[in-house]
Amino acid sequence: MKIYEDLKIDGFSENIIGETFLPDSLQKINRLSDDEWTVTHPATLEENTFRWSEQVPLVTTANLILFKQYMRSRGKSEVNGRLIIKNHQDHLNQARWLLHAIGEIGVIKRLHEFTQDEVLSLITKTIRNRKSVLNSVAAHSTIEKRWHFISRISQGYLSSSYIDGFTDVPPYPSVLEALKPIVSEANDWATWLAEGSYGSVPLPIAMTYIDEAIEIIRSPNKRWYEFLTLFFRENQPVSSTFLYQIVRASNRKWELPAARQKTQLMKKFIAEAKVFFEIEPDKQLHEFPFTDGYDIENFSCLLHAAALIIFFSVTGARRSEIHSIQDDDLIKGNDGKYKFKSDIKKTNHSISTVRHIAGLAAEAYDAIKSVKLFPESDQINIFIQTTFKWNNAKEKTIYHGSYQNIPIRLKLFAEYIEKKYGEEFSYSEDISPHQFRHTFAEFALRRFDGNVFSAIRDHFRHNYGSFMTNHYIRRKIYEGLESEDINELSDLLKGGSTVVRDYIKELIKRTADGEKMFGATGQWIMERVRNIKFLNPQTIEEIINDFDGELHPHEYGICLVRKETKMQAKCFDKSTGTAKTEEARWNLCGNCANRLSFGNNRDAIMRIGMKSQEHAESFKKAGLTAIADIETQNIKLAMAAINEFDKGEGGDV
Repeated sequence: MKIYEDLKIDGFSENIIGETFLPDSLQKINRLSDDEWTVTHPATLEENTFRWSEQVPLVTTANLILFKQYMRSRGKSEVNGRLIIKNHQDHLNQARWLLHAIGEIGVIKRLHEFTQDEVLSLITKTIRNRKSVLNSVAAHSTIEKRWHFISRISQGYLSSSYIDGFTDVPPYPSVLEALKPIVSEANDWATWLAEGSYGSVPLPIAMTYIDEAIEIIRSPNKRWYEFLTLFFRENQPVSSTFLYQIVRASNRKWELPAARQKTQLMKKFIAEAKVFFEIEPDKQLHEFPFTDGYDIENFSCLLHAAALIIFFSVTGARRSEIHSIQDDDLIKGNDGKYKFKSDIKKTNHSISTVRHIAGLAAEAYDAIKSVKLFPESDQINIFIQTTFKWNNAKEKTIYHGSYQNIPIRLKLFAEYIEKKYGEEFSYSEDISPHQFRHTFAEFALRRFDGNVFSAIRDHFRHNYGSFMTNHYIRRKIYEGLESEDINELSDLLKGGSTVVRDYIKELIKRTADGEKMFGATGQWIMERVRNIKFLNPQTIEEIINDFDGELHPHEYGICLVRKETKMQAKCFDKSTGTAKTEEARWNLCGNCANRLSFGNNRDAIMRIGMKSQEHAESFKKAGLTAIADIETQNIKLAMAAINEFDKGEGGDV
């Protein structure tokens, strides 16, 4: 076949060609040698057929094979060749961009021969929009997609999955640094960095949302609503006047008139309520908190919205993941944590994937599960289940509500906060489900620095090391996920990302306001701020640009790598030229030039030292002196850090 001959001409060996086409041996469709491919959308199951020769014309045979391998890896390729993928057109667009970029820099060679500077040129030379008469530049989000594309090609080639690929891709902060002069010619750099992203809900508003949502799911009103759903389920149909009778009875301190048919139902209501609330029969029932059926309907919708706010904020779950959860997916363990399987379309292309929820997320789930209006059905989405819907003209008061849409529920909650706290908390017009993925990263980032309220810190502390709470920040828990998902999540905390840059800006301002920072990086930030006469956007930007690499929070502080001290990082990998902060631990970080700690990290470091002391004594008794010496070193590092905290060597700014 011509495709084999072309590869031989390009210098590929028989072995490489054979290994490349071996996976095609049993496939019926979408073979590497096929021009026509058919892809299936994972959610709609719609099939789309396209021709590679039309989508990516004028491509070398090797690059065409690479793009086909890449397309397969982005979706779920079944044994018979059926390819399940959502955004195949996006990948074709990226392939066309790369071919154009290679043509722009005029380098004609195999991709693995490109130097890092040449790979960087692929992005910098094509940032200007070709079709724009104003010579405008591509959006930040477009540049991110292009960098991810070439990075994934590199990963695939280095893992021997692709026939060709880049071997030396510049880190994203270096890309941004190279683009800044070009972008700044006609754009505000900070604005360009921020555009094209949903961003996150502003932190003060997000924390207010969480605080209010927790209050709602723990409120007496929620307990009353829980009892109402239980009672109404068992006593359908309920007269439309019965709720008014409840309100009147509550106003009379639950004293009932002479016996009548309706009074019998009320007696049953009061008796069962006392059992539910664990009140003695001769004691008075609590006051009923709702004024009428519409008041109950409003609270029902608010409760479901509060549960969504909590779940989105502390798990970083996608909207599609929320849509996928059905009640029979979940099993609650003795530890209060839920384990469930759900068909998460976007993340796993219809592959059933194990997830875990705990802490505040489990509490939010428990809250709405307790008010299920149709408990006999497990085949419902627990987060988008029926809300209480009141109709004064109908006898049956429980049926589908009007707030099934997730954005509507979030908007409802945002409007509730605006009404309660005023225009300062106005955000209902901007709120979207995706923003909470960024809000989650903001919370996770701060989970050890004390700058979020205790409920958030407790949630992350109790779940430190679990799947959901480390989903964006620890690579070791990414095993088994699709690489597209891994890149999207981890990049929220990459060096140069909006979340990281905003966080460093926050640290600078907190330092300027007098907060003490500890560790080598903490002392460096304080010294820089101390030596700046006027702290303005430009000087803050200069400090931010001194940092490089990903940011990783730990219970003892944060790995925040500076360009100047990158090679001094205890976790520095000479082979890759990067600090592997995701693999950091106290015996590396304790005396590292890139550690940043806060006052509230003191207790965690003290616990590390005490635990190391116990281990050292045990190892010495067992004759394991070498291991005991390692633990002894951990103790010394911990004591040195404690002394820094106690002496306040962070100093005053």
